[in-house]
Amino acid sequence: AVMGQNFALNMAEHGFSVCVGNRSPAKVELTVNRAKAEGDLPIVGSDSPADFVSKIAKPRKVVIL
Repeated sequence: AVMGQNFALNMAEHGFSVCVGNRSPAKVELTVNRAKAEGDLPIVGSDSPADFVSKIAKPRKVVIL
């Protein structure tokens, strides 16, 4: 989760809006909270695949780690 979290934060720091998901809700919450603490970065969390897809704009670009 550390590599994915750092990757998501890096993308957000470079101007991309990011939606993160994980089987563990605690890891999603940790990433979203860290993004807020590091400058209110544009990261939102999702709790299911359907929720994830609904939160990303078309055309969708997805990176799975």
